[in-house]
Amino acid sequence: MAPRNSVGYVVRLSEPALIGMILNGLEAYSVMHDRRARFVETYGCLFGYQATMLDERTLYQVEMANIDTSAKRKADGVKYYPEAMILKAETMHCYWPHLEYLGDFHTHPYESCSRVRSAPREAGDGSGDSKGYFFSVEDKKSLRHLTKQCRENNIRYRVGLAVAIAALDDLKRKEPAHIHSNCIAFNIKRHRMWITAYCAYENGHSWQYTENRDNTVFLECQSVLGSIESFF
Repeated sequence: MAPRNSVGYVVRLSEPALIGMILNGLEAYSVMHDRRARFVETYGCLFGYQATMLDERTLYQVEMANIDTSAKRKADGVKYYPEAMILKAETMHCYWPHLEYLGDFHTHPYESCSRVRSAPREAGDGSGDSKGYFFSVEDKKSLRHLTKQCRENNIRYRVGLAVAIAALDDLKRKEPAHIHSNCIAFNIKRHRMWITAYCAYENGHSWQYTENRDNTVFLECQSVLGSIESFF
């Protein structure tokens, strides 16, 4: 881990990484897994590399999103097993060292888009942060445990992604767009998806994520939005 980069971050999603999150998210959302839940959350690891851009922002290039088959999935949460992350990170280091473990992603399934936009506010949320495409308070708390596991195994955790998915309230065409600099939204089939990027950094003796609405984090996804001039 490293101190926060005051200049900022760019989290850039490759097309294979985007496809992986879309397909896994749609399956977890659309295919009934048991009689208790119509849809469940899902979880996986992110692999790619880190670089420093010409303007001194930190670039996290996400090349691959790999689902954790060991994760215990429910409609309102997902339990991951650190052993899976450790196994994958060590395997990649040995055989595909150009792709580092960068972090993780998980989905937030909702019945409708209106539910995403007006998710119940949790204690600790800032004003206007009650959106289903942001990390929950519990999501942020889990960073302490996860970074402890990473530190003990010489693994660096740097990026967290929330992938919200909901059935469209109507079928009116909505263009892909940046909701915030760190959040993109787009339609896929009869669903709306949001991807929000967080970067993790060291703050004294603890670790924390960037904010829900953080202008120092820019999420870039050319296969959805095309080239963004401000990226270069």
